This record gives sequence, structure tokens and C-alpha cells, in this order.
Amino acid sequence: MKILFISPFPPLRGGISKETETLYESMRNNHDVYIINYTRLYPNILFPGKSQFLNKNKYASDQNILSLIDSINPFTWNKTSKYIIDNGFDNIFIRYWHPFFIPIFLYMFKKIKLANADVKFFCIADNVMPHDYFPFSKFLLRKFFNYIDKCFVMSDNTFLQVNNYLNKKDIKKVFLPIKNNFGDLIDQDKAKNKLGLRNNEYMILYFGLIRKYKGLDVLLNAMKYLKKTNLKFKLFIVGECYDNKAKYLKIISNLKINKYVEWNDSYIPDEDINLYFSSSDIVVLPYVKASQSGIIPIAYNYNKPVLISNIPGLSEFVENNKTGYYFESGNSKSLANVLEKNIKNNISLDKKIENYKKQFTIEKLSEDLVSFI
Repeated sequence: MKILFISPFPPLRGGISKETETLYESMRNNHDVYIINYTRLYPNILFPGKSQFLNKNKYASDQNILSLIDSINPFTWNKTSKYIIDNGFDNIFIRYWHPFFIPIFLYMFKKIKLANADVKFFCIADNVMPHDYFPFSKFLLRKFFNYIDKCFVMSDNTFLQVNNYLNKKDIKKVFLPIKNNFGDLIDQDKAKNKLGLRNNEYMILYFGLIRKYKGLDVLLNAMKYLKKTNLKFKLFIVGECYDNKAKYLKIISNLKINKYVEWNDSYIPDEDINLYFSSSDIVVLPYVKASQSGIIPIAYNYNKPVLISNIPGLSEFVENNKTGYYFESGNSKSLANVLEKNIKNNISLDKKIENYKKQFTIEKLSEDLVSFI
């Protein structure tokens, strides 16, 4: 089958780019797969991070991958439409996550449909409603889904949102695959030594971009309870801050938890990710809302339990006391209690996670996508 993905892709950074790369590597063995990437996702004025791009592009010579779309340049939307029409693509997957990009797709949908009424558009919806306010979101989403034949979602929460625009029979829930291309699990003490951590400290990992809805403040406030236990632990925050960093530094200072917190405020390249997960004892996702999370499958790949807030979008990917733990969303004391119990009892869920994660392979996801369309 000839398939086209329109999606962020390396050298663009981020979870969606990485997910599409994993899909591409899996599906191109059995299908004729092409990628249309973006030359620019966000104008610099709207981008809160340090860079949108990786330092290297290992796909620079791959002729099936083209970087064509500039999100704020309509001339590139026209060029992309012409490329799709000229090359006869009729199964097109759109990675959608924010209504900011819908005008691009609406332009291309109309252009391509005029040339080929039989073309099919499929959506992989990483998110539906934006986490922060965006004008005319519902209006744009109605227009967008008018062109979508079938949609793939990754949580019940997202399913319900898409069901406002598509029939249930045209929506399929799939799971983010376990990612096994970040390097091997290594000895925990060796990983800690490389990161300058103490071997006798319980390692609590927060990994990924820091945004308001991800609840880092909830996790920091949990440390004020945990420090009273006199247990040996370290909270390692790893990720760029897309929120007001000063706000979090003030919390750390006011709670006097500086010695318990380490913060690497940078984007971690793929080749170093195994260091952070190998050194950790538990991975915490204190989110106050979520569509799903790409951090959970990374943690499972290294057989690490996850501690999550009990909210839709996360709880369906974690079996409580088997592959991880729940705490009451927004409740720092509840979070601290779970951490205290784990530190004291030195609980291991390795074998349970090892069995659980077998159902979330990239091969299964690839098969689900093809069979559903």
C-alpha cells in the first residue's frame, strides 16, 4: 500500500516527531511510505523552547521524506498540495494535535479533493481541544473533521472528543507503542554515577516538557511532605520549561527543598534518554489534564513503574499496583504518600511491567492502522 504521512518528523524535535519516525521505520518494510514534514512548525515568537530542531538529520538523504510545509507561508501549502496531487497519493494520514494547523489542512484538503475526489484522509489525533485557549477552536475542528474519513485516537478521553465530529464506527482507539530505540537499560548505579547522582538515593524522575497542565507544582509541593520522612531521595526534573520557570524555582526556594531537587532544563537527545530512565526508581506524571502521554511507554520500555494522577488519558494505560500507581489528581499529600510507601518498601513491579508491555508493540500499531483503513 502507498501511504503518506503529513507530520512533524526529524530533524524536528518532540514526541509526535519521534512517534512518526517509529511508525515510518516499522511500516516501510511492508508498504510504500512517504513523509511530508514541516520546514517550520511555529513562528519563533510563539515557540517557548530553545530550538525546534535536532542537531543532526539522519534522514537527510531519504528521498521518501520531504520537508515542505511552513506553517505561516501559504505558498508552501500550495506547493505541498501540488506535490501530493502529482504523485497520486490517495491514502493520507494527518498527525493532528492543535487547531493552529487546521487552516493549512483545510487549504490542502480542498485543493487535493478537487483533483482527486477519491482521496482518503485519515487523522491520527494526538490531541483534540488545545490545553490552552485558542480562538475558534470548535469552529475549526468542525471544518477539519468534515474532510476526515477515519480517525485514530489514543485514549477514551480523546475518543469522546472526536465523537463530537465523527461517527463511532469511524474512530479507532490505538495505543502509543513501546519505544525501544532509545538505548538499552543499563545498571542503575552506573547510570547514576554518569549523571552525578548518589547511589543510595531513591530516584524520582519527572521527564519531558514542562507546561502548566503537567502539574510540576503538584509534584514539588509533595516534596515538602516527603522531606519530613527523613528518607533518602532525589527528584530529578528533566526537560525544558515552556512555562514560567521562575514560578517553579520560587516554590523550590519557599519549601526549602533545594537539596532534594535536581533540574536539567534542556532537551535530552535520544542517545542519552536511557541514562535518565535507567537511573530512576519511579517516573512521575503529575498532570492535571492529559490526552495521553508518550512518557509512559518510554518508562515501560525500561520496566520502570509510573506514578500518575488518576485522570482520563493516563489511568487507562496504567494498572494500579501492577504497572504503576495512582494518586488523587492535584493532591500533593496523596502523591507524597505513594512515594513514601514505595521508598520504604522498595517495591518492584519489573515482571508485571515486562508482561503488560508486550501488547503495545509498534508492529501491532502499524497493523491496526492499515487494517482499519
